[in-house]
Amino acid sequence: MTAFTAQQLTNPEIAPATLAEIVNTQPEMWAIVQAHPNCYPALAAHIGQHLATLGVAQVAQVAPVAPVAPVAQAAPTTLAAPATPADPAAQPQPASGAGEQVAAGAKLVAAGAKDYFLHTVTPAAKRASASIQQAAHERGVTVPETKSLHAWAPIAVPACAFIAILSLFLPIGSISAYGYSASVNFFAEEAGGEGVMLLISMLVVIAGSGAALVVHRRWVRITAGVIGILFGLIAAIDGFGTMANINGASGASVGAGSVLLAASATGLLVAAVVTLLPKK
Repeated sequence: MTAFTAQQLTNPEIAPATLAEIVNTQPEMWAIVQAHPNCYPALAAHIGQHLATLGVAQVAQVAPVAPVAPVAQAAPTTLAAPATPADPAAQPQPASGAGEQVAAGAKLVAAGAKDYFLHTVTPAAKRASASIQQAAHERGVTVPETKSLHAWAPIAVPACAFIAILSLFLPIGSISAYGYSASVNFFAEEAGGEGVMLLISMLVVIAGSGAALVVHRRWVRITAGVIGILFGLIAAIDGFGTMANINGASGASVGAGSVLLAASATGLLVAAVVTLLPKK
């Protein structure tokens, strides 16, 4: 190692390990090394002990001391910056978990109603309409009826269909939890287009019954009646099925939309059956 002069030791960039080597090889530089800014505490203490023991005058005659390994300096600890409050509008509300539970519950209710409609309502409606149509065309209906029934039935069919349309815009049910509540109707995204299908069905019923009122033909009346029975049965089972699903859910309550749909669909079904009965 090249010997350092006192002037060279004034360089503040000399590494601590180099200072330790200088202490071992150049005892005459101990005092200068001890004052160097990069002299770590252990090396400074080592130099101080020998300077106090031997005296400054004897420094030059002292044999080199055992090398002192530089003490690893701990990396500076970076403290975490204090949390800065975010925008209050972006902060989650204290009971955001409750709101998520309510929304999830509403989706489950709508999904259950849709599943019930697809797997139960449609097959049953097709079977029932086929049986009624066959009885009307082949065997006839023997149920006694009066003139008053035939008087109001053609008008009741479109009226009940219109009420059923109104029910589609009302809540089918609601779920409440932790002070939060959520409700959905048949046109909600969770319903999967069920409201649109029911709306089109009721419009077809209104169009068919209107044609039966204008065109006094037997086949028109039978067609309108069968259409009313088909879609009335679908809407009735859908309404009652939705009510049953909601009643079985925890914290859920039946909405006016489900009740009104079930009632209007039942009226539509009865009125459509009456239109198929033979007049006396």
